[in-house]
Amino acid sequence: MKKYTIDRTCSDLARQACETKPVPADKSGVNEGNASIREEEAGVFVNPLSDAGFKILFEKSGVSENATGLKEGELLRDMLNAFFDERIAPINKVRYKNTELFGETINQRKTVFDIYFVDGTERNFVIEMQDERDEFMVNRARNYICRAHSNALEKGKKFEHRQAPVIGVVIANFYMHQQKEMPCISVIESAELKASLVAIELTKLVTIELPKFNKRIEDLKDKKDVYLFLLKNMGKLKEVPPQFDNDDYRPYLRLRELPI
Repeated sequence: MKKYTIDRTCSDLARQACETKPVPADKSGVNEGNASIREEEAGVFVNPLSDAGFKILFEKSGVSENATGLKEGELLRDMLNAFFDERIAPINKVRYKNTELFGETINQRKTVFDIYFVDGTERNFVIEMQDERDEFMVNRARNYICRAHSNALEKGKKFEHRQAPVIGVVIANFYMHQQKEMPCISVIESAELKASLVAIELTKLVTIELPKFNKRIEDLKDKKDVYLFLLKNMGKLKEVPPQFDNDDYRPYLRLRELPI
């Protein structure tokens, strides 16, 4: 019988996907009265707040049609569409792109996105999940969007700068904005403030601050609420709550397949 050795990198990636960091009991009231959640113990599902877990759920799931019927990017598409309002048209298709953009010279930094894709209308999307606090996260997101814009520039004298828009989405497990009145989900655009008009349509930044979402499971009203709840609590769930035991949400609740 052949013996196989698991590569250290693969082992580390699997371990990261199974990580659940302890959360102070007073950080949120969403868990009161919910038998499905145990703060003191790791959950049984992949944790989307970890870098590896987020990519397993939203980059690797449904890369091709499989036995579950998932198509490429279907889970990511449905979640993002629930977060968008009338300012961002729904995503109808997801085609993943290489997440690594190298600098033009050896002195320039390489940029690595969590997820990078183009939709059916050729809009580019840069998705970032950040669990640990980064006080410069808004600046970082802006830099990522600029890199995605420059990556869309094509060679040739006839290029007319009609590139498709770039939409950045940052999901943060901390407060990103100094202005506390900013909503849980914010859409940041380039506008002329006095005229209240959007001046540049090429760039939008969507920020999602999970600490601002504190609804209990029985208070969830729509898909947006459900996805926010799952992002924040999936890593702590011990079982599938009845509200999520359906075709819409069951695919997100992937059991951990490897021990820590």
